[in-house]
This record gives sequence, structure tokens and C-alpha cells, in this order.
Amino acid sequence: MKNSRIYDDEIRSFSLQSCADTQAFIEAEEAHFTARLEEIARFLHSRRELRVLLLCGPSCAGKTTTSHRLVQAYEKTGGVMHSVSFDDFYLDRAQMEQRGMVNYETAQALDLDTLARCLSDMMACRTVQLPTFDFVSGKRAGYRVCRPQAGDLFVLEGIQGFYPEVRALMKRTHWSGVFISPGAVQCCQIKTDGNTLRLIRRIVRDVRARGFDAQKTLHVWESVRTNEEKHIFPLADMYADIHINSAFAYELLVTVPLLRDALADTEFTEARCADQAQTLLHRFDGLPQLPRSVVPPHSVLREFVGES
Repeated sequence: MKNSRIYDDEIRSFSLQSCADTQAFIEAEEAHFTARLEEIARFLHSRRELRVLLLCGPSCAGKTTTSHRLVQAYEKTGGVMHSVSFDDFYLDRAQMEQRGMVNYETAQALDLDTLARCLSDMMACRTVQLPTFDFVSGKRAGYRVCRPQAGDLFVLEGIQGFYPEVRALMKRTHWSGVFISPGAVQCCQIKTDGNTLRLIRRIVRDVRARGFDAQKTLHVWESVRTNEEKHIFPLADMYADIHINSAFAYELLVTVPLLRDALADTEFTEARCADQAQTLLHRFDGLPQLPRSVVPPHSVLREFVGES
């Protein structure tokens, strides 16, 4: 399989003027992404020594949905893959606050002891009690049972995938790394970098599914980006065997209207965040909009925009 790097200068483009059939274009964009996942699944199936796939990427790259879709693609090869999220190993929010921690993007936010036990059970093909985490309550919600068989592959997804604290729990020959992040898009003549795409995705998702308003997301974004540039993007160059571009050329037509709603519903008390919100909105003045119903139900974008 050709192993390609994804940079922000790899632009996916969309224009309403040049595309007579918008829905057909959307379907083509999604088909392109699906084909990439199926190519990766075939490659992984050929590497029988692998036990774990570390799917890493920055915030709101689309890791969770991609992991589930990789499971489906891998099944087509005749193999079995189990999806596990690092998000489910987070410490309770109360524990985080007691320790003065606000950044979930660090390894210290994880229950590493439980993660180590689960990984040991996975490698030994023992029944695994995997935790589940509720972001609204900020607490561990319970456990789910996984019963792996010999030859099964695990995909562990999350921003912490390449962190040394995680890598130290496994032999290097037992895992392969995949890095996912959106590149830039040019939508209706407006060029937008991948980091801005992710910020919009995160605001929309946090308001909809995580109990945060837009101000809280904007407040922590600087520390999130600092951590990414220090601990996530550099590690991708070192440990990723495969790179995936999760940008969709049409996505801003769907996410920006939801961004406008999220910002309008936020009562800003911090001037810096209010200014950031206005600057962000002004970038997309005059941008057409599409309803989220145009997004296919299996799309990575559903992770952020939710159901129709």
C-alpha cells in the first residue's frame, strides 16, 4: 500500500458554481474516504503479526467514527477487529479538578492502570472489562465486555495513541500506527486550514454532546493546540505508518450554520473568547449553507453534527 503524508497544502475543493449535482459530489467525497479505509484494511490484514492498531490524531480529526468504519472494512477482509477508545479511560472530571487539571489531551488524564490491565488481557485473548465514559456527567458510566479470539486485531483510537506512556505498554512489533487529521479545504472560494476545520467541529460537537458552551471550547483551544504541536504532530512523523486525510470539501456548508447557532446561544463573559468567535464567524460571511440531512449517516462528520 502506498504510504502518503497528509499536509495542509493538500486541498480538497468544492464550488456550488462548478458542481451541478451537490449530492452526487458529497457521495463522491464520502466514497473516496471509504476507499482509503478499505485499502488500509487490506494492508493490515496482510500483516498477521499485528495485535493493535493505534489510531491517533488531534482533537476532532474524526478518530472515533473512523475506528468503527475500519472495523467494518476489516471484516470485509475476513478478519475481526475490536474498537476501543482512549476516551473511555479518562479519569472522572472531579478527579481532574482536584488535581488542577483542565486539559484532557494529556496522558495524565487517563487511568493508565486500568488501560494497562485491559491491554494485558487483550494481548492474552482473555475476556476484557472495558470501561465506558459519560462526557455529560464527567464520570465513568460502567463497563462493557469484550471476548477476543486468537488473531483478532484491536484498534485503539484517541489523541494519546502515540504518547510514550501508552507505547510503553506494548511491544513495538505488536502495533502499527495510523495518523488521522483533516487537511485544508477550499469551499466556495474560501480556503480554510485543517486546524480551523477542527475548531469548528469541536465547538459544534461540544455544544451538542458534551455539555460545554462555545466559550469553554474556545477558552481551552489554545492549550489544546499547544499540546498538539508539542506531543501529537511530532509523534506522528515518528510513529505513523499510515496517514489519513479526514477533510471533506463540503463540510463547512454544514458545520458553519451549526457554528453560528452555537455561538448565538453562548453568553460570553470573556472578551478574548468573544473576539475569537466573531473573527471566526467573519471568515465565512456569505458562505452558502446546507442542512445536515445531506451528510450520509455513516460519515465521519456525523461524529460532530449529530443526527438529522
